[in-house]
Amino acid sequence: MSRSALNRNSNAKTQQALANASLVSSVYNSSSTKNGLPVFGNAETFNINAMLYKNITQSGYFLKLCEKVNDFQTAVDEIYYKVSHVMPFTPGSARDPSSAFCLLVRLLTIRLTSKQVKTMLSHLDSPYIRCLGFLYLRFPLDPAGMW
Repeated sequence: MSRSALNRNSNAKTQQALANASLVSSVYNSSSTKNGLPVFGNAETFNINAMLYKNITQSGYFLKLCEKVNDFQTAVDEIYYKVSHVMPFTPGSARDPSSAFCLLVRLLTIRLTSKQVKTMLSHLDSPYIRCLGFLYLRFPLDPAGMW
């Protein structure tokens, strides 16, 4: 292997380690973990497709979210200003996750309370805030318990 290939491989491994450490610290340092809604199924990926979850946790935008979005109100503000569509991947790209799904995973790591989810579902400022509220219910909760 050439030096540049070894260097790229080393940089990729370092970036993956930083992404994992950032995600783990954000899960354990979130403020509402004790009062959050229960997770049904896979508590690590929150029942999101494994490839999509991996792309989200490795994206630069998600790493920035882990640093600056630490509470519910900041997350809602970020949704209001940054989300323009609610598709899993960015249009025109088959690999880059959308800002909506990055924010969804960040909300899942913050572990919202039922009152906060109800606030999102009844929010009047943006349809994207309501949509992410419904996605928050769709992915981690038990389908039998929702009805």
